Amino acid sequence: MRLVNSATSPVHAVRAVLLAILLVGTFAISGCSPEDLPDASPQGGGTSNTEELENSINPSQLPDSSFIYDATISSLEKADSYIDGQTVQVVGEVVGDRVLAEKDPTYCWITLEAVDGTYSEVAVYMTANSANAIDTFGAYGRHGTTLQVRGTFNLACKDHEGVSDLHATTVSVQARGYSTASPFNMGQVVPGLVLVVIGLGLLLVFRRIRENQL
Repeated sequence: MRLVNSATSPVHAVRAVLLAILLVGTFAISGCSPEDLPDASPQGGGTSNTEELENSINPSQLPDSSFIYDATISSLEKADSYIDGQTVQVVGEVVGDRVLAEKDPTYCWITLEAVDGTYSEVAVYMTANSANAIDTFGAYGRHGTTLQVRGTFNLACKDHEGVSDLHATTVSVQARGYSTASPFNMGQVVPGLVLVVIGLGLLLVFRRIRENQL
């Protein structure tokens, strides 16, 4: 009697084919293929656990309060409590005059006027040494020095009786002041002179009429 090798037995071959069909059917029902199974081996473009930890957010980190707001003087006039105590930077024309601080003569007050045509103003508290950079204070016939001022904005300063002010820490000159006196225009004077002459003539006529009535 000849023995049949189990490795080549038709029964084992049929079992192997049925097992393969069963596996393929299982993958088809689950909607995936063998290639979709996750690969446990590390890939070159993957991210390691160490890299994930390095990029994680640290909730204990304190906020940075050194942010500078580029603001306009007109916006400071309408500012709310959000910007109170913040570091701001403004550009404006120096107008009026310098006033020395009462408690500390090494500091002074100046007034910055907006250069955007709104004529808004802000009081600036700075050192007298910084104010020496001002060559012209704006007034009639003069355009004041244009300054860029960086400092802390106080909506209601507790050190200065609750006034809204800007405590300057950095002052730089953007443009020098200059004279704005307009040239003499005779055409603007003639109408006034004509009215004066007419007024004098009427006055003489009135006096003559009054003398005739006496």
